[in-house]
Amino acid sequence: MHVLKVTYCRGHWNLLILCNLGKSLNNNYSLCMILLDSLIISEPLKAEPTIRRFVKDLYHTQGNLASSRSIGSILLLLSKVPQQRDGEECGVFTLYYIYLFLKSAPATFSFMSYPYFMTTTWFSYSEIDAFEHKIRTFTDLSLNDSPVMPCESEELEDEGDITMKKEKTGTDPDRADVFIITHTRKDGRPINEDYAIAIDE
Repeated sequence: MHVLKVTYCRGHWNLLILCNLGKSLNNNYSLCMILLDSLIISEPLKAEPTIRRFVKDLYHTQGNLASSRSIGSILLLLSKVPQQRDGEECGVFTLYYIYLFLKSAPATFSFMSYPYFMTTTWFSYSEIDAFEHKIRTFTDLSLNDSPVMPCESEELEDEGDITMKKEKTGTDPDRADVFIITHTRKDGRPINEDYAIAIDE
């Protein structure tokens, strides 16, 4: 059994997948956690202590009094998946991760086949744009559908138009840069007044 948990922290969404939940904690071959995050430059693994506390509580609710040490032994994997292009897309990316995972997830997870389909080429930007269009127009989505393809009536962004890049200097963006990137709209305006004040400061 796989458990999917959507997490939200400081205005950002991502997806935690608990693989083979219910398996023995001593079976390290199959039991693991996978974190899918559309903004890896925000260093999502900093939330690892919170993630492990959640997993421990989850085991306790099932009557399994797992120790912190045993929970700490569960492997946490950060998959390199397609990344968002601005500060507003984490929600739709998380939804698309869920949708595609439910369509393709193996019944039993094995490290031998990791990362399975969860790679940087998992889907294209035109596909997620079409997925978002379907959500916004309340179009039915089924797990039996073929891959979501671009809508002919919509002008979608170029697949190579990726904005999450290193600065022109060739260095990685610092925390201030990451905050600005993740809290501004595509036109460069802050998402709301609170973030505008924080960015000015």
